[in-house]
Amino acid sequence: MPYTIPNSNNILSFNNSKLKIMKIKLSLLLSFLYFFTYAQDSVLKPNLVVNGKISGFSAEEAGKATNAINGIDNKDNDLWSTLVGFPQFIEIDLGADKNIQASKVTSFLNRIYKYKIEARSSDGTYKTVIDRTHNGSPLKVDFWPKKIMARFVKLTITGTLNPSVTATSIREFSIYGE
Repeated sequence: MPYTIPNSNNILSFNNSKLKIMKIKLSLLLSFLYFFTYAQDSVLKPNLVVNGKISGFSAEEAGKATNAINGIDNKDNDLWSTLVGFPQFIEIDLGADKNIQASKVTSFLNRIYKYKIEARSSDGTYKTVIDRTHNGSPLKVDFWPKKIMARFVKLTITGTLNPSVTATSIREFSIYGE
């Protein structure tokens, strides 16, 4: 049975099958948005950083709760924080070449940082994998363009959108793969 939305020209009408198709499309869209907003961490396991170690960093603010190691400890209740200035970097040694598919930068107070992620194998040179140096929106997960074999991964924070934020504060830097 058709349903007509009243208007002066009576041009919009839907039947039940069109409404069902619209509901399915809406359901798929909502599922897609949910996945890319909330479910990524449960799909992208394991976090390779947990077994890695910091092989270098530019700076860390004095204080136990802001040391660089806090940026890779898989906890959201602490952070890696630096004093004023950009760029700031942290380099992770995964211990051996790993097949990496994605990474995630979780910032303090959901700040929008501009950053790049570089990767290299045990005997290679750094190549930029993710370039968000013109970033204007908070992203949850960066899916790498292709799976990349790397032992070392370097996150460089190059700035922020907010000129009053002059330091780097990263809750967690996660790297996903196998």
